[in-house]
Amino acid sequence: EISQNGLKPYANGVVSHPIQDAVIALRNEHALTADRVAAIEARVHPLVLELMDRPEPTRGLEGKFSFQHCAAAALVDGAGGDEQFSDEKVADPLIRSLAAKVTASPDASLGEDETHVRIALVDGSSVEPHIEHATGSPENPLSDGDLETKFRTLVEPVLGPEPARRLLEAAWHVDEAPDMRGLLALATVPGV
Repeated sequence: EISQNGLKPYANGVVSHPIQDAVIALRNEHALTADRVAAIEARVHPLVLELMDRPEPTRGLEGKFSFQHCAAAALVDGAGGDEQFSDEKVADPLIRSLAAKVTASPDASLGEDETHVRIALVDGSSVEPHIEHATGSPENPLSDGDLETKFRTLVEPVLGPEPARRLLEAAWHVDEAPDMRGLLALATVPGV
């Protein structure tokens, strides 16, 4: 069962992850910037619209459940971490104006971790990827390097770099541990 679990690369609702994958890939491949984008259109599993159709979020938490904000922040920042879901990012005029150009239509033939995205550019051209399985899904798992980066991003601010490194090393070898006491001790915040 553990091998059938996904690990989220982004800090928001998982059903929008394929959109973010597509937008980030196109951003990086074509050096896209918000001023070049006329529209972002996605065909998505119906759950995306059911769970994440919030065209004008006003707080960071609402942005986590807005496919429009997720796509816009992905294009502007090339990321979907905690920073992209702050109150400041949700209020950012560039991200808000781009989010207004993001639409989605339901397609029940698509999987929950699948999308077809079309980014129409102001020059009249467009780019269109198909994401069959979102990054982090069991069919497209995060690499060990991506897992390590996510771990360090989340743990280092709490434990510090060296304790985080020791905990990561222990976690990579948890199958060799005689019990969980050592791992749990490394995961304890000093003084708490």
